[in-house]
Amino acid sequence: MTEEKQQTQGAEQGTYQHQTDAAWKDVGEQFKNLGESIADAFSSLWEDESTRQHVKDLESGLESMVDSLGDAINKAAHSEEAQKIRSEADKMARSAREAGQKAYNETRPKLIQALQKVNEEIQNLIGNLEREPGAEAPETPEQPAE
Repeated sequence: MTEEKQQTQGAEQGTYQHQTDAAWKDVGEQFKNLGESIADAFSSLWEDESTRQHVKDLESGLESMVDSLGDAINKAAHSEEAQKIRSEADKMARSAREAGQKAYNETRPKLIQALQKVNEEIQNLIGNLEREPGAEAPETPEQPAE
């Protein structure tokens, strides 16, 4: 490429970059102006007495809705049907607890017997291993002097 073409391309790129920078600067200014316009409109709106009254009415309506919803929830929670459900859930919990206790009480002696049998078998195995000819007694680690 010749030097003249390189200079032309460099100038074109510089012009393009300058145009792009200017466009983005313009966009930023437009956003700034938009923000200021919205802030001015909001301030003007808020200063208007009828707007404040509408906001108070809206707040009052929302509070009324929340109160009504709370009342409905309390009524439902204390209704006869809710009491029945709560009572049934309590019965189920008691029944499950009793069944668990019964299962534990029934299996505990059998589990103890099985563990005792396993212990007995292990003791017999240890005794047989100790009596075998050529079997060395296991070494016990020395206790450090205190």
